[in-house]
Amino acid sequence: MNSGFTVQTSKYDEVQADNFNKKDFYRTPDSYGFFTVDWKILPRIGMAATGNYTGKMYIPYHQGYKDNSEALNRSDVFFDAGVKLYYDMKLCSGVNMQWFVGMKNIFNSFQSDFDKGINRDPAYIYGPTLPRTFYVGFKVASL
Repeated sequence: MNSGFTVQTSKYDEVQADNFNKKDFYRTPDSYGFFTVDWKILPRIGMAATGNYTGKMYIPYHQGYKDNSEALNRSDVFFDAGVKLYYDMKLCSGVNMQWFVGMKNIFNSFQSDFDKGINRDPAYIYGPTLPRTFYVGFKVASL
């Protein structure tokens, strides 16, 4: 198991010369963390789990399709978790194959207010990049 968590405050010395008059760094959460776990359930079968926590942060919004105004929005908290089950098998001397199945972003945690259209604010993107995603695959590795 491996994990970490950070609590921080990121501020400029002076209020910024923008329409929001804040000292805060934008798109920078005050807290974030992660964990990874890899567990060999049986000699050939294992499970890997991951998680990423992103705390609230300020996100500037500039004149998109919603209206012709600017806003400084506070994001939601995001928790992006994933799990993978795998099976290891020996192909021949020095060559292994691993079969796996998994899911990314189990809780479907991502931005809910995407901007759209020709007048969208292209910088108004934050949070996890993938919706809930299932995957299967294999990999071959030499020892």
